[in-house]
Amino acid sequence: MARLVLHSVRGFPVTDFAAHLPLQLRVTGRLRSTVPGRYWFCEVQPAVVCALSEGVERDHIHPDLLSEDRGSVTVSAVVLTPAAGNRVLQSGIVDFPVHVAAVLDPTVRVSGEMDPERVGYLGCALVDDADVATTSQTVLEQQVQALPTRW
Repeated sequence: MARLVLHSVRGFPVTDFAAHLPLQLRVTGRLRSTVPGRYWFCEVQPAVVCALSEGVERDHIHPDLLSEDRGSVTVSAVVLTPAAGNRVLQSGIVDFPVHVAAVLDPTVRVSGEMDPERVGYLGCALVDDADVATTSQTVLEQQVQALPTRW
């Protein structure tokens, strides 16, 4: 599993990130961390530009990712961690719950470490293995087909 589809986010309305869904993600690998949990680095393909709410702190966002007027941020990568501690990202997942955070500093990828100071939490999300379901519509069709034909 190297590709995921992120198709649902519920969380903090500090950006319009959810308006860009569904998003294609390319999983590039696991991140080391001193924070408990399992973390995966994923590239957003293509990157999206998200508007930032008025009260959002911007000083911790890498300048290359901020617009000139500091009103938006380019999200080119996210960090995912399973919402349940006993679950892992694996082939065949559908509607798999994860916590998602935007990478706010490109050094996260280079360092290979999940640093809470260099990401911004976006909320709880659902992801699918892109090889199993390329859109949330495909997932919905599979679920409808799985319903009993007799009540």
